[in-house]
Amino acid sequence: MSNSTVEPKQIELWFSSMDVEITTDALDFTTSELNATDVKLTDLSKYFSIVCLLVLHPILSLFALCANILNTIVFRKMDLTEGVSLSLFILSLADGFQAGVNLAISSCVFLIWFGYQSDLICLEAVTAVLVLSTHISRNMGTLITTVIAIVRCCCVTMPFTVQEILTARRQLVIILVICSVSFTVLVSSSSRMTIACEDDSRFTIYNIFSPFDQNIRDDGLITFDLFRSIAFSVCFLVVCISMVVLILGLKKSAMLRTSNDGDRKNQQIVKSIILVLAIFLLCNLLQVITLQTRTFTEQFTPFGTLHEEHTVLRLSSFIITKFDISSNIFVYYYFNRQFRVVIKKIFSRISFSIIRP
Repeated sequence: MSNSTVEPKQIELWFSSMDVEITTDALDFTTSELNATDVKLTDLSKYFSIVCLLVLHPILSLFALCANILNTIVFRKMDLTEGVSLSLFILSLADGFQAGVNLAISSCVFLIWFGYQSDLICLEAVTAVLVLSTHISRNMGTLITTVIAIVRCCCVTMPFTVQEILTARRQLVIILVICSVSFTVLVSSSSRMTIACEDDSRFTIYNIFSPFDQNIRDDGLITFDLFRSIAFSVCFLVVCISMVVLILGLKKSAMLRTSNDGDRKNQQIVKSIILVLAIFLLCNLLQVITLQTRTFTEQFTPFGTLHEEHTVLRLSSFIITKFDISSNIFVYYYFNRQFRVVIKKIFSRISFSIIRP
């Protein structure tokens, strides 16, 4: 079926989460309107949706993917017997996977925008699976960040005990166990979600319903949403407390003015972890505000009277969180000398191979 035969069709994909909703009604168009570049969108939230989904989201996702691939390669070449390097290596893997899924979502949105949903019957279902995947990967990254914060706090308050007990291998086991439990809960609940299929002569529309839809109460979706919301809120609070403890510990160690190389290295590690946690808190603060507003304001939902404000705030938090998974590379480069050495060697080899193939 050619794109020129596609009639105006409004497709809505509401994804219940506290950080993203993709509403393709903002991308409603006809082929003639597209060719004439005369898409009339009077609603500000629809303009904002188009800018976020078609411009900002793919650009930030691509940069985050490249940055985390580079992080993964660099940390892989470093000493992974150190707990910090191993934890940041795993965090880079989780952030890279999330960035890759986000880039795939952008590809689906582009296909919907250019009218290929008539040719790809299951495109909406694929997009739904990808969105669920990015929620799961986001949850993994949040849990890993929380574990890093807790371990580093323990290293500051109980340095000798932690070095003996929380070895790099045991830290890896803790991260894997926590992430496995979370992954099991999210996957099992998402597999029981209601996916409605609406058929007509042109489209097969897959719609994942929100728990705020009064007509549908889906236990799987509610479990998925509540678990992520509670886990994120707890992790956000723990990271916030951990950052305060690390700042106080850093100030205390700075007052000693030691000349020991090992102590200076530990101070640099603490500074880098504090910045990573600060970026996490700042980039996810709007998400917390959205969650709390949605919880205590009945009409602040995709189906309430404040749905436009809800869309703008949710998409804003969705875009801002992309900086969380893409900006850590600058922190590592500035505070980690070994990271700088390895990354410079990689780029020097690449440039040498280009000059002399």
